[in-house]
Amino acid sequence: MKLVHLIRNLRKQLKRYSMVGIQDNTKIKYITINRYAYSADTTIGRMIAEGFGVIANTLEDTARATGVKIKGKTAIPETHRGYKCGIHRSNRFKRDMVIIYTDPDCITLEQGGVKFTHIYIHGGNTHVDTEGCILVADNVDLKNMKIQGACEAKVYNIVRTWIAQGYEVRCLVINNPFT
Repeated sequence: MKLVHLIRNLRKQLKRYSMVGIQDNTKIKYITINRYAYSADTTIGRMIAEGFGVIANTLEDTARATGVKIKGKTAIPETHRGYKCGIHRSNRFKRDMVIIYTDPDCITLEQGGVKFTHIYIHGGNTHVDTEGCILVADNVDLKNMKIQGACEAKVYNIVRTWIAQGYEVRCLVINNPFT
């Protein structure tokens, strides 16, 4: 009799947890940026999309200590929880783009005491092209710390498809040891 009572209680708890969103994890897809090469003004990494493997090389401004930001010259902070990703119309680029954010306004990213706005994923070659954004390309030149062969459309199409399928898309950013 005690076992039956225990099972009923467990079922009630599971039902209650599922109602508050614990099972929603099945509706999240992840993009991960694994940073691995660093210079005074550039950070290089690989972008991995869940179910696709490596989809791009990334280039960002300098990765700095938590809470440190130099406007237009600092990469977004590392996060293992994941930033939200969405599709946003860029006034500057005049097209829909993948944007990374944390705040309800869907354009502001706040982490570690610093704020960034309009952090897009787009093409480019060097840190001069980033202004805090994440550049993506097919090829990487570690000697010159640059990337080439823009693959923004590939990243955009994956994120757009996931969102259309009802997934929440998150971006993990991992700083690997300096090489």
